Amino acid sequence: METQDLPSGNGINFLIKDHQTVRQLFDRYKQSNSNEEKIQLVRIIIKELSLHASAEERYFYPMLTEKMGPQAQFMYQKNLLDDLITKQTLQFMENNIPTNDFDWRIFDRLMEKFIFTQLAHIEEEENVIFPFILPRLSIDELGALEDCLKYAKEHGPTHPHPLAPMDPERSKILHPITGELDKIMDSRLENPNAPLPASGQLLGNIHQTMLQQQQQNR
Repeated sequence: METQDLPSGNGINFLIKDHQTVRQLFDRYKQSNSNEEKIQLVRIIIKELSLHASAEERYFYPMLTEKMGPQAQFMYQKNLLDDLITKQTLQFMENNIPTNDFDWRIFDRLMEKFIFTQLAHIEEEENVIFPFILPRLSIDELGALEDCLKYAKEHGPTHPHPLAPMDPERSKILHPITGELDKIMDSRLENPNAPLPASGQLLGNIHQTMLQQQQQNR
């Protein structure tokens, strides 16, 4: 499915653009001959896929089950399995950076397998799921889905958390909070000397995120 097939300002188009970003990152990794560049690309891939998976778990997958009813349960559980395997693999990559040429040979093979499975997931969504669900969504619902997905990516985890809940009831509450904590970790990684936010500021950020989530769910 191509983005030009869809009107602008809708959630399906938003997800397809996300997919295009990931495809471009995969291409850059495959074309790179620099291990340093590969490490930087892996970090970006981890962030992008962590945010993307969280957004789909909170808003897109629940919409599928709402619109399709019981027939969507198999697809829903299969997509959650895909996301779980993705997060486990991303966590392994994040915690196991190659340190020698042999490690890099193994890591590149891992990335090759990972890219293959991710592209299969993307193609399944774009060629099977999106064409099936699109006629069942109104213009207003498509617009609302885009708003929800944008919010989710602005307030979501930037690192993989395989043990975090994936059901919409709990993920809508916990993923934004996890995202606030991930932002602190990201800030410290970029600048180890950066001061940690005061507990009051952190709680204030979490409270504000929860209020925004409540407004989003109305």
